[in-house]
Amino acid sequence: MFAVVGAFFTGSTADGQPTVVALALLVTTAFRVTVLARRKDLDRAAWRWFGIALILSGGGFAALSVGVPVTSPAVVIIFALSYPCVVTAQFFFCRTRTMSSQVGSWLDCAIVASVGIAVLLATIASAELHSARGSEIVVWVLFPALSILTLSVCVFLCSLVRWRLPTQLAFLIIGQTFILGSDLGPLIGRVFPSMLTLGQRLSAVAYVFTIAASMADNRWVGTEHDELRFSRVFALPWTGAMVAMGIMVWPASSTLARTAAALGMVLVVIRISLAYGRVRSAAEHRREARTDELTGLPNRRAFIEFLNERVDGGAQCAIFVMDLDGFKEVNDSLGHHAGDQLLRTVGMRLSRVVSEWRGTNRLFRLGGDEFACVVALPNDVMALAQQLRTMTSTPTVIQNQRIDQRVSVGIASLPADASAPGDVLRLADAAMYRAKQLQSGVVIHDEASGGDHSVLRMLAAVREALEHRRFEMYFQPQVRTATGAVHGVEALLRLRKDGVMLSTDLMIGAARTAGLMQKLTDFVLDQSFAAAASMHSEFPDLIMSVNVSPEDLSSGTLAERIVQAAALHGVAPKLVCVEVTEEALLDNPAEAARTVERLRSLGFGVSMDDFGVGFSSLSNLRVLAVSELKIDRGFVSGLTRDMRTEALICAIADLARRLGANVLLEGVETQEEFELARSFGIDLVQGYVFSPALSQTDVMEWMRRRIVPRPAVDDDELIRRRAIALSGA
Repeated sequence: MFAVVGAFFTGSTADGQPTVVALALLVTTAFRVTVLARRKDLDRAAWRWFGIALILSGGGFAALSVGVPVTSPAVVIIFALSYPCVVTAQFFFCRTRTMSSQVGSWLDCAIVASVGIAVLLATIASAELHSARGSEIVVWVLFPALSILTLSVCVFLCSLVRWRLPTQLAFLIIGQTFILGSDLGPLIGRVFPSMLTLGQRLSAVAYVFTIAASMADNRWVGTEHDELRFSRVFALPWTGAMVAMGIMVWPASSTLARTAAALGMVLVVIRISLAYGRVRSAAEHRREARTDELTGLPNRRAFIEFLNERVDGGAQCAIFVMDLDGFKEVNDSLGHHAGDQLLRTVGMRLSRVVSEWRGTNRLFRLGGDEFACVVALPNDVMALAQQLRTMTSTPTVIQNQRIDQRVSVGIASLPADASAPGDVLRLADAAMYRAKQLQSGVVIHDEASGGDHSVLRMLAAVREALEHRRFEMYFQPQVRTATGAVHGVEALLRLRKDGVMLSTDLMIGAARTAGLMQKLTDFVLDQSFAAAASMHSEFPDLIMSVNVSPEDLSSGTLAERIVQAAALHGVAPKLVCVEVTEEALLDNPAEAARTVERLRSLGFGVSMDDFGVGFSSLSNLRVLAVSELKIDRGFVSGLTRDMRTEALICAIADLARRLGANVLLEGVETQEEFELARSFGIDLVQGYVFSPALSQTDVMEWMRRRIVPRPAVDDDELIRRRAIALSGA
């Protein structure tokens, strides 16, 4: 850098011509640009043309340094040819960064060119050129005009990146500005004689181009911008307009200068009109991006922005999250068109109620059947919530069908409950799901009660455990009643937090609330099959039972996910049993049946879990071709004292046998219950009579030392009781 600065001060001879030092700096720059042309793929062509321009300029300056006058036709042609090369290089910069029509950018370029030419012509008119020769006047006008045109193309590049200039482009523009100053030097020097010498100007140009050529930031691209930011869109046109008006009213301006300024004014008007049109279009797009198309209400994006404004303003408000109860059934039974009509109706009713309350209250549709409302405080939020429920509970008739819809409402306050918009929204959402669970209609978040807060903590714990794979897998043995041998194990998911095992039911409920069931199932499949592969080294016939949710069964992807997980760990399908519940048939019975059929065709076993609890178990057996019925543990409690329970179990066992399925009784806790299950024809049992759920290491140790229990009840007595039960059935 010191060498370059030194070249700047020693770049001219006594008469102002370039010295060897200045020419050497120019050669160095040309060499650097040539290297970049070979190394930088994106702008190789652009840098090649820059190199040609520098070489031509170097030849011209070399001629000047040996005494050839600048007005010589050869020197003029050499210098003049360098400008098209620079413009070509700039066009290559443009082509590698945009393929679309940039009308506004071209207008910016034209404004600079026309106003710049007008300034040049006005300067010429005010200069004393009567004593100059014709060849000198040509040089003084030609080179500045070419520089102005070249700089206007730089303006196009600036407009292309919305005036957010990368370092490299900034230095290129500075270099073009120095060239323009150098070309204007002889002309302006007649008015301001203290201008820098030609050699110094050459050194400055070479220095700036050397920096630009050395920038590593060569892969800059055109950037998007917000058309609503007037300062960037209108700065150049208004500046050009003011300069053009100044030239038009300047008495010393020539007719040509005023004509060029008038052209610039016309271009400014066109550019500003186009910019205003884009601003209006951007405003319309902005409005559409923040409006729900179906209901016309502001959408989730507008909701978050509005909440942020309230937070920044320090306002206190209550957040209502409202969800329609039973909306899915309307969609499934009457179709999505009916569901859309119901949402529009509910949206209008909610809007009517919200607009009648005092303060700045806003209603939003977050998506699906979920709405949100921001209510200014103080307001009686419970009274408003009840009025919202009353208004929406009015029956709606769609397709000659009466729909009795209701909403569940969760409420949280800002900043009393949380200071961040995302946090208060999650609290209100958790309160809404709590209202659904309790069927209470409205729940207000209250951290002191811990209800909604515990739900929120559970949601956070589930997300964290999924992200860091902190879930644990436990396995409970399943035993054959005929031989007492271990048939398989059921994989059970557990989560430990601060040394305490969390409730599995709450954990699953939280995962469903957050829409994480499929991720949770994928984790269970991966961990269960990995454990199965390890267990099969010692127990090759062990069956691994895994639970899947109704959401998985109706997703349409479950079979492929199970196949991939089993193949990944090398587990044979015949050694896997997939446990499903009757609840899956309520969501999508057709897809559930297809999934079960697909799994059975691939060789996987399928068990109907909690059999006997659902309201339509027998009809479900006709839909789902399962290979196992798993009787709910609720039947076990009356097994040793209730003949009706025994009769039901015997009937289920006989039914399963006719369907070609096994029967598993879970929740068996005593030896007597195990013996009765064996006598009733139950194939498999599971429960504390053998073992609770254990870790993989413990369950394998348990199976190694497994001792088959002896019957505690006389076989004749078992046969007699089974006969009585069957006769009672």
